[in-house]
Order: sequence, then C-alpha cells, then structure tokens
Amino acid sequence: MTDDAAFKEVQQIRSWISKGIVWTKNPKKTKAEPTPGIYGKNIVTSYTTINDINYVLSEYIDGQKDLGYREAVKFSDWIEYMMKA
Repeated sequence: MTDDAAFKEVQQIRSWISKGIVWTKNPKKTKAEPTPGIYGKNIVTSYTTINDINYVLSEYIDGQKDLGYREAVKFSDWIEYMMKA
C-alpha cells in the first residue's frame, strides 16, 4: 500500500471517530464461516498500524457499556463486512 493510500484510510477512520458513526455487521456479507466484524451497535474508537496495515479499533455499545467488548479489524475487512447502522 502506498503512503498516500494509508494516509487516506487513517483520515477516513478519524472522520468516523469525530462523527460518532454507529456501525453494525453487514448481514449480506456473512457466510457459513466466521467473518470479521461485530453485530449490534459499535463505534470506532481508534486505529493502529501494524506492519503497514491499518486496523480499525471499535467498541460494542449495544446494551450495557460496561461489557467492554472491543475488536481490532483490518481496514479492508471493516469496509467489506461492516455498514453504518
């Protein structure tokens, strides 16, 4: 991935965080085998980069917030398997 493409991904993630967008797993993208993402209400809280791959860090907010369920998903998987709620 080019530096420019990686930077654009990070800018997009930052935009989701600042807007407080709520996400859920896209039911049309599920398969028989497990796929990345979390059903229910999720918000993007941060991001990290590992080996030049951007990961979206999210928190499950459906129901009790003290459950503290969090997940890290590759940016490309987030785009493919998640959708705005």
